[in-house]
Amino acid sequence: MVDALSIKFKLKKGWVGFPYLFTGPWGMIYNINSFKKAPDANAFNINPGSDAGVGPFRLKSYKPKELIEFERNPGYWRGADNVYLDGLKFVFIGDPQATYDAVKTGTLQFGFVRDTGPFNDAVKNKFYTVYMPSPQGSIINMNAGPEITCAANSTVPACAGQAAGAKVTSGPTTVWPRRIRRPTPTCPCSTRKCRDRHTTSRRRRTISPRRRQRRATTARSA
Repeated sequence: MVDALSIKFKLKKGWVGFPYLFTGPWGMIYNINSFKKAPDANAFNINPGSDAGVGPFRLKSYKPKELIEFERNPGYWRGADNVYLDGLKFVFIGDPQATYDAVKTGTLQFGFVRDTGPFNDAVKNKFYTVYMPSPQGSIINMNAGPEITCAANSTVPACAGQAAGAKVTSGPTTVWPRRIRRPTPTCPCSTRKCRDRHTTSRRRRTISPRRRQRRATTARSA
C-alpha cells in the first residue's frame, strides 16, 4: 500500500501481461462495506448493490438477461463534476442481426456483435466500428483446472512429488500453433516489366531469351 488511493505490486520476475489482469472483473475495485453486507461472494456477484462500485456510475437496476442500468455516482472519487453522463443502460439482445438492426433504427446508440455478417454490413454502410481482437486467439487451454488422481510414477507435472492416489488440480497447458514458413517467391520483382526480363529462384538465375539476344548483339557490336 503506497497511500489511500495507491497500491504497488512487486513481481518476482517480469510479466508483460500483468496489467491486462486488471481490465477484467478480477481487477475491479469494489466497496468493501458492500461486500460485507452480502451473505456470500456468489450473492454479491449476482446483486452487488447500488454502492458496490467506486467508478463514475453506480447500479440503478438489474434484470438478468434483460438489462442493466447505471446512474451517475455522486460519490465518485474523482468528483461528480467529472462524470459527463447522467447514466448508462445496457440491454440484452441475443441475436447479432437484431442488435445491428436496433443500432440502424436508433433504438440503440451502439451495439456489440461477434457475427461477421452484421459487422461487415456496418463497415459497408460506414457505421463507426471498433475492432476488438481477442488477445488469446492463438492459445488453446487444455485440461485447465480439473481435479485428477495421481497414479504411481505419473509424468503429469501436477503430480510431481505426490503419492499414488493423491488428488491434485491440474493447471492449464498452453499450446502455441506452429509457425508456417512461407515459400520463397520465384521472382522478387514487383513490376511486370522486371518479371518479363528475368526470373529468379533460390539456386539459380535464368535470363530471358530477349535479354540473351540483346547481350549477344552487344557482344558482336563490341
